[in-house]
Amino acid sequence: RALIEVLAIIAMRQPVARSEIEAIRCVQLNVSILHDLQDYGWIKVVKVTNNDAHLYGTTLKFLQDFGLSSIAECEKLMYTLD
Repeated sequence: RALIEVLAIIAMRQPVARSEIEAIRCVQLNVSILHDLQDYGWIKVVKVTNNDAHLYGTTLKFLQDFGLSSIAECEKLMYTLD
């Protein structure tokens, strides 16, 4: 469940830092979740800030694996889950 929550946050807020994900979820993020998402090929580091924070975004593989043609479709999907 946590993995999908983090993936959804990254998809909707990208580029997003780990600290922002933690603030949204109100819990400390287990770094293995980010590693797992990177291993699946669904997220990647899109930028490293001046203070060495990694900003994450989704990949083309994420869109393909979830049958989406664009990130805008992801937003529509989120609203249908409510």
